[in-house]
Amino acid sequence: MDVRLYSPFLNPNFAYRALGEWMPIIATPDKIDLAEFDLVLVFHQAVSRFLCFQSPEALFGENRPIFAYFHLSPFEPFEAPGLVAQRLLGDITFANSLETKNDLARLGAKDVRLFENPAPAEFSLSSKPKKSLTRILSVSSHLPPELSNAFELLYDRGIEVYRIGRQADFRRVRPYDLEDHDAVVTIGKTVQYGLRAGRPVFCYDHFQGPGWLGLEQETSSFAESANANFSGRDYPIKRSPEQLADAIEAGYARARKQALSFSSALPDCYKLEKQVDLLIEETRRLKAKRRPSSVDWAAARVDLLAESRVYDLVDRAYQEAKGIPALLAASSPAVKADKGPLKSQMLRSPSPGSPMVIAAFSFRYDAHLVDGLLENIGPAIHGYVAWDDREADLLDLFSEETSRQSALFNKARSLGADWIFAVDPDERFEDGLAYQIGPMTKDFGPVLWTFECREMFSPDSYRTDGVWGLRQRIRLYPCLPGMEPQRQRFHGSWTRNALGLHQRQSRLNFYHLRMATPLRRKMRRDLYAKLDADRSSQPLGYDYLDDDRGQVLETIPADRSFSPAHTEDGGTWASPELQHDPGPLAPDPLRSQTKRLQDTWRLGGYENAMHVALDILKNFPTHPDITLWAADCAARAGLWDRALELAQPIRVQDPEALMARVIVCRAQKELGLVTQARKCLAEIETLANGSLLYQTLADSLPKRRLLRRSSSSTLWQRWIDGPAALIEGSRIEDCDTSVVVLSLGAPIEVIDAVESLLQQSVVPEITVVNSGGGDIIGLMAPYRDHIRLITTDTRLYAGAARNVGIDASKGRYVSFLASDCTVCAENIRTRQKLHRQGARAVSAFVEPETPENIHQSLAALLLHSSRSPNSMVFQDQNYSLSLDRSVFEDFGYFPTGMRIGEDTYLKNSLTGQIEIVSDPRIRIRHRYPGSATALRQDIAKRARRRVRGLFFPYFGSSQQLRQVVNSAFEGRRVATEKALAMRKEEFDPDSLPQLRNDLAALLHLERWESLKEGEKILRARQLQKQALATLSTDKPQADALILDALEQFPEAPGLYCNLADIRSGTRSTTEVMHSISMLTKAARIDPGNADILHRLMAFQLSMGLDSDASRALEQACLMAPRRKEIWARHAPLPGDVHRPMRVYCLQRMFFLDPFDRSTSDTIAENYRHAGNLTCHQALIEFTQALFET
Repeated sequence: MDVRLYSPFLNPNFAYRALGEWMPIIATPDKIDLAEFDLVLVFHQAVSRFLCFQSPEALFGENRPIFAYFHLSPFEPFEAPGLVAQRLLGDITFANSLETKNDLARLGAKDVRLFENPAPAEFSLSSKPKKSLTRILSVSSHLPPELSNAFELLYDRGIEVYRIGRQADFRRVRPYDLEDHDAVVTIGKTVQYGLRAGRPVFCYDHFQGPGWLGLEQETSSFAESANANFSGRDYPIKRSPEQLADAIEAGYARARKQALSFSSALPDCYKLEKQVDLLIEETRRLKAKRRPSSVDWAAARVDLLAESRVYDLVDRAYQEAKGIPALLAASSPAVKADKGPLKSQMLRSPSPGSPMVIAAFSFRYDAHLVDGLLENIGPAIHGYVAWDDREADLLDLFSEETSRQSALFNKARSLGADWIFAVDPDERFEDGLAYQIGPMTKDFGPVLWTFECREMFSPDSYRTDGVWGLRQRIRLYPCLPGMEPQRQRFHGSWTRNALGLHQRQSRLNFYHLRMATPLRRKMRRDLYAKLDADRSSQPLGYDYLDDDRGQVLETIPADRSFSPAHTEDGGTWASPELQHDPGPLAPDPLRSQTKRLQDTWRLGGYENAMHVALDILKNFPTHPDITLWAADCAARAGLWDRALELAQPIRVQDPEALMARVIVCRAQKELGLVTQARKCLAEIETLANGSLLYQTLADSLPKRRLLRRSSSSTLWQRWIDGPAALIEGSRIEDCDTSVVVLSLGAPIEVIDAVESLLQQSVVPEITVVNSGGGDIIGLMAPYRDHIRLITTDTRLYAGAARNVGIDASKGRYVSFLASDCTVCAENIRTRQKLHRQGARAVSAFVEPETPENIHQSLAALLLHSSRSPNSMVFQDQNYSLSLDRSVFEDFGYFPTGMRIGEDTYLKNSLTGQIEIVSDPRIRIRHRYPGSATALRQDIAKRARRRVRGLFFPYFGSSQQLRQVVNSAFEGRRVATEKALAMRKEEFDPDSLPQLRNDLAALLHLERWESLKEGEKILRARQLQKQALATLSTDKPQADALILDALEQFPEAPGLYCNLADIRSGTRSTTEVMHSISMLTKAARIDPGNADILHRLMAFQLSMGLDSDASRALEQACLMAPRRKEIWARHAPLPGDVHRPMRVYCLQRMFFLDPFDRSTSDTIAENYRHAGNLTCHQALIEFTQALFET
């Protein structure tokens, strides 16, 4: 059934949350054609805004629709009958209560029927409320003070109240809300929900009310309450909080009995499906006997036009009174027929129930590319609007962009567009667009869809290094008021997004053809350099546009190509003015150069960043930190000879230059200069004795000549507290790809995991890390020659086990495989190929080991629906990663103290920094539970662990707990339903209803387990509050409370910090050392937390453990190297002995943020204290120049 929504005030976010799916919202009243509809449901006389636009046939012809007018209140003026339209057109009039019906009769309405807010069938629950009252659901957006205070009294009596409404959980009531609670305190429409759910209803709110419904002898009757729409107006007697609390508690037992009796024989008037069936039946009956109306059309049109003007005034007054932003007020843009530069054409009509997508673009010197563009995007759009800019002043290099985009936006709205697809003639979208645009525009509500911009640097290759990667661009967005273009001369966004819509990645490419030739790149650079001479519109500058140094190109993959193929014409596609010498154009200023260096380095374009740093050095040749930055870039790019050339002079000139020596040592090792590297290592030992820097470099240098590849490294032992054994096979593969198999307790499944790797066409280097004991040596006996096995009886969390594997393995690319998973054919070959093409991170798809097992299929849908090979735009390909080993140096290792979510921790560091590449051939088979019982147990366990994770939203009360759990549940419910809808062809059609029911049951189990586990966490947080409240008066009691809290919630780093503070209060050596132990645990859970590091180092330094403090700093920097606030904790390290490490940290801070003047000033001051006045002066001059430009 095709359903569309019109409202004079639009908020698509609210509409989507309320309706749960994308429903086409008509934003322009003059685009509504009532001849397309059979039934029009009218609320608040909304149709009066557009009836005057209709044809006589649509309103009074034989096939005119049935008009059903609904009235929901006898008091609200918007609910009154209209002046003209309802009398002329109304076929059916509904009132929500007898009270409203009587008021309508007083205003002249006839034959009014009741539509008493019936509840959907999903509210018919099989569960019964508990016999004793423990949980109350309050639904109100205008809770009176006496009722709020009554809830506090009930809480003290052990009765919990959960609130839905304003100033609480502001959303729709769902069936599970009723199921979770024993009773409901509410008025209005929610009463019917409670009645259908078999939950007793206490009717009381800001109009007061009778209390428990059905206990008629005490207050008013049920019928009297129903006649007043259960508003409470039938019994307007205010009660005190004590009276309300007593009445709620004392009357519950009888009200429960009454509610169960009533719900078992619920009248049809409270069942929505029954009332809708009656309405549809009545519509068909009335349509069947329709005849043309005898109404005088000319006179009626005058009356309808007058009524529309009245409602225009009403809307304006309402908008001002309610403070509704203008962007939410629907209006029809005043766009005339096509003339001048504005063109439009419809290609086809949307299918019923589908939104209309209109492309928008301008063209001028690229007009010859329009035909190819339309052929490319034609299958995905329904029409287009275009601005022909060829008539613009030939002397104008760049016509005003926002005006063109605004005209295109308004024209698209006038055509009835639901979505705008913003494009340019020199772009081509991959062929998958036509297949995916349907779900994108229907299944996600109002969102901003981003596409990956691929800048073509040759006819078949695009650039991926540095700022050229991860170029997400918004190109598809709802055509609604508030989504007009951003006002900026150039570099502006197609939409200002005043509605605050969220962005979502389409994971689709578009290819920018303009950049495919060096000439056009230069002309583009010259154009913007001339238009934006001071770089005020783009701090990055424009020199990067035609700087090819260090470029990394990737060929368009065969499965990501576009049609039709583009034939490069070698043209300039630009103004003739730009084809001549533009004259002297200033290069980017220092500030833009520095910004470009920062961004290019941050995004991994290391070779190009090196060249940018060298450009800066031309004007500041003695700046040591820019020189070291260039050397660091060269080292990260693998240009070891250049890194050595840049860093060696600073090593010679500055006896305390720790970073220079680290770079030199690494470069000498990579270049085979082992003897020189050992000498440099000795200097590092002098400057940073016992440091992780020294230990890592010492471990990497060869100790003896080896005849075969072997893990001579012992660095992996740093992640294990306790003994561990290493067994090195004699036939380990010498492969660029290492796979770390993670095993806990030597499960039998680990055999299948290893075998699947050994059966690959490209066999990787295999390292099995087993913790928690078990007979792993026996299980791996048949494979011991082909693997490296590390085993320990100490139980390791996944992060620590991953880190052990990283340090023990040798391959350039590191992947991980859980023991309950296997890899599909060609997994390793495909991963390795993508890595060798330049990908630093490659993800894998997940599928069940036995797809025909319905329980495994259910688990896959529920747990990994976004990681299925068939998930299209639902994909979340950020897990099961293989990573270039350099990623760990750049972004850190995995947290070792985190029970779950260690991969999410690292993934969050990578997001927006490096591109994660995927390929459908890279698949992992997961051994999901194969029985109903095992599946339920697994889902429950995962739910409990998820709530305890570091990334689960914070909650400090039962109300907040239910809000965050319910929000997560709704998101997962919608995602699972959509995933099943997209993959329904994979299942037997007869099994789909049961499959949906099973998924719903599992989701509810997950939600319920999350709530139960959340209650334990709440108890821990309550104990924490009690401990902090008693800390000043009773430290032993505070200590005991925190220990009790840790029993409930050992994953909370804050509790370890609290315990450290309590026990350090005595200042005894034993207690301070215990505090250090507690803070070390906290740091292992959240290694990027600078506050934990600061407190840990403070305790260590107070005990004279300077080396331990330095090591704690290094460990934190190893885990979170991109967090400037971590490096900033170098400051407390005392004395000249730690100055090399302090300067090293400051230099890393400078790389992360060269615009922080305090960092540069502090580095300069350290140089001055060390007597290095040349470097001190160079930094001062650079800083002054940077902040003067």
